[in-house]
Amino acid sequence: YQNRKNSTDQEDTSWWEEGKAGVNIYFPFKGQTATSANSRPYWQTFSIGYQYEKLSSITTTTPQPLDADPVNIASLRLGYYYSDAEKYGFSISPEQGYSFSLTYEHADKVLGGDYTFDKLIFDGRKFIPLPFLHQVLSLRLVAGFSSPNIIDQNLDWEKFKLGGHYSADNLSNVDVETFSLRGYKPALLEGNNLLLTSLEYRFPIANIEHSVNLGPISFFLERLSGALFVDIGNAWENKVNDINWKDFKIGMGGEIKADLNWQLDSPFTLRLGAAKALTSPY
Repeated sequence: YQNRKNSTDQEDTSWWEEGKAGVNIYFPFKGQTATSANSRPYWQTFSIGYQYEKLSSITTTTPQPLDADPVNIASLRLGYYYSDAEKYGFSISPEQGYSFSLTYEHADKVLGGDYTFDKLIFDGRKFIPLPFLHQVLSLRLVAGFSSPNIIDQNLDWEKFKLGGHYSADNLSNVDVETFSLRGYKPALLEGNNLLLTSLEYRFPIANIEHSVNLGPISFFLERLSGALFVDIGNAWENKVNDINWKDFKIGMGGEIKADLNWQLDSPFTLRLGAAKALTSPY
């Protein structure tokens, strides 16, 4: 497929066109967490794949490697996904259990690309049920590490970006480069290392279960829910994996979520929220 992306900092903006092709093989397994009465079903998936990616510069205000010739990146990917998280009929999110992913990418000239680098991403979630009906405490931890030659080779489009608000409903993988840090500008921080943690208190507001008519379009509004959250994270550049905790950014806020359904088989969610940065962005 093809996609258009951009890289923005305080001084310049670069745009490039991205085309990808590849093959992935998945090995799914199902089971039970335990044999006791409190056991839960789980699923886990192993994946292995190959991807060929071509990037071509569209416009740029500063010299980039893409200006001279298209960039070709060929890589092998490995992934492991696990979840025993449970969600019920009137749940506003998974209410108990774990889910996590661990994905690894190795790009190499031997595979047909122009560059060599490694990238590793972990994304873990923990859902803790609270005493009140359908109220949940959700914990998230994301850690990303990539080899320093991403910096040496000026592969800005392969860096992790942190800032803004992006959907985090699905577990991350090595194709995900931009992560939420609510209360800050999109992609404010970037680097070859990333560490992010989030804490959310999720609570139901009302079960509506009523149709909403907007002219010729009709939706079914299932429920309203809310969340209070704190995000802590940083993305940084260096050639060793040291961490300066003073550079971490903190944002907090809240949101209201509406779960809707169109034609009874196309669920989607609308969110309205506000967040504030508690530390300086620079």
